Amino acid sequence: MIASATRLRLRSIRYLLPFLWQVKKVRQQVKKAPGNCGIDLRKSQGLAFWTRTLWKDVEDLQRFQSAGAHETGKPKLSIWCDEAVHTHWACEKNQLPTWEEAEKAMVKHGRLGSLDFPSRGHSAGEINTR
Repeated sequence: MIASATRLRLRSIRYLLPFLWQVKKVRQQVKKAPGNCGIDLRKSQGLAFWTRTLWKDVEDLQRFQSAGAHETGKPKLSIWCDEAVHTHWACEKNQLPTWEEAEKAMVKHGRLGSLDFPSRGHSAGEINTR
């Protein structure tokens, strides 16, 4: 199994509605994606939003990432977000990792996204889990 986590922080409330609309479309895509075994979303501090998903294998995750609403939404994040980080890791359990496990994996293995307007922390390579 492959677990995946993403943390995105919007840089302004003006992007909230289009972001939420995109999230709705991506969530619908995830639920229908071959190999998906679960999805969960949460909002953390401020305008930060998290996802965690579970996949049968990395190929299923990669097919999802490069298609549909997920693929068309990715370019918008470079404008909407001032922090963006994602990771995936092998998971022995057949259930979504806890949020604590996702946060730890993010700090250990997280990859920062390329953003047009990054926060100071993002520019410095810091991974925020709040």
